[in-house]
Amino acid sequence: MEHLLDLPAAVAEVRRVLKPGGVLVFDTINRTYKSYLAAIVLAEEVLQLVPPRVHDWRLFLKPHEAAFLLQANGFLVDTAQFRGMAPTVELDPRKLLRSAARALPSGKLPPPPLSHFGEVSSLD
Repeated sequence: MEHLLDLPAAVAEVRRVLKPGGVLVFDTINRTYKSYLAAIVLAEEVLQLVPPRVHDWRLFLKPHEAAFLLQANGFLVDTAQFRGMAPTVELDPRKLLRSAARALPSGKLPPPPLSHFGEVSSLD
C-alpha cells in the first residue's frame, strides 16, 4: 500500500471489484522512525537490498490511518487483526553483519523482514 500514490482511489477500486463478503489481505509499513531507519536508511542506502528511492516514508501508513481509509470505503475493519504494523528488522549491527556474512557465500542477501499484513472483509 505504501507504494501507491493515490491510495484512496486504489482502495475504492479494490472495494468495487471485490466479491461481496470477500477478503482483502494487504501488506504495508507503519510510518515510524524505526521504519524510516529500517526500510530507507538500512534497506535502501546502507545494505542496498532494494533499489534507491523505492520507498517514500510519507506514504507509509499508521494503523489508524489504514483503518479509517478502509472503513470509509466499506470494509469491516478490526485493527486487532492487523499483525506486525511495525518493522521487524534486527537493528543490532553485529547481528546484521553476521547475517550478511552468512549470506554472502551464496551470493544473495536475505530479504529484509519488512512485511506487515492485515486482513479486512467487505461489509456485503
